[in-house]
Amino acid sequence: MLKVKMFEGPDAEELEHTVNEWLNDNLGVDVMHMTQSESAVADEDGDLCGNTTLTLLYRRTE
Repeated sequence: MLKVKMFEGPDAEELEHTVNEWLNDNLGVDVMHMTQSESAVADEDGDLCGNTTLTLLYRRTE
């Protein structure tokens, strides 16, 4: 069965670290497809800042 996992954050390096951590914690996962999208979101002051979303389509191999 295929599953979806989404990661989201404003900082690309932090997001990369989070995704790598998740992959290391889930070694029995075969990533089938990955997409990345970027968007502008407003913070609490109404200022626009960037946001990155990574979406993984995966299946468990165990």
